[in-house]
Amino acid sequence: MATWRDVDIPCLGHIERLTGFSVPVGNRVAVISYEALHVIDLTARRIIERDETVAEGGDAYDAQTQTLHHKGISYPILGVHGGSRALLTNPLGERLAFDTSIDGPGSIVRVLHVLDADNQAPIDIHFDDFSGDWCHATFSPDGRFIVVGAPYDLLVLQRDQVMDTSGTSHWTES
Repeated sequence: MATWRDVDIPCLGHIERLTGFSVPVGNRVAVISYEALHVIDLTARRIIERDETVAEGGDAYDAQTQTLHHKGISYPILGVHGGSRALLTNPLGERLAFDTSIDGPGSIVRVLHVLDADNQAPIDIHFDDFSGDWCHATFSPDGRFIVVGAPYDLLVLQRDQVMDTSGTSHWTES
């Protein structure tokens, strides 16, 4: 059974309302907000670029194909224009699925289920959705990360790693 932990990314709370985020590309996630484009390095756990000339994606974002083209990299974007490019299954056969419930007026609670290959839900991630506009989740192509985004939230989870006797780190199901 996989175990996942939060990846703390300093300064993420300073990003105003998101309009989209990318499926990880080379361990980087592009985050489109009203004020800028932010590129996050998931392994370094920090924002490595902030470009205010690309606020809301600017001319670099194609809403029809849900693709952001920035500095020679094409990022599949999930957000206000849809989430059809999400990777909902990883190489280990795990799947992502959402449930939504209303918890009183103006309060939406989302539950992201990380289902194992046998369709069991070993992990449920609960969070408040303060806008109710859109919410998407994706695995990274290698299955090491899960990225969940909504207009006021971005959550990154990383699969725990273990070291074998030779000192090599492996991403495992633990």
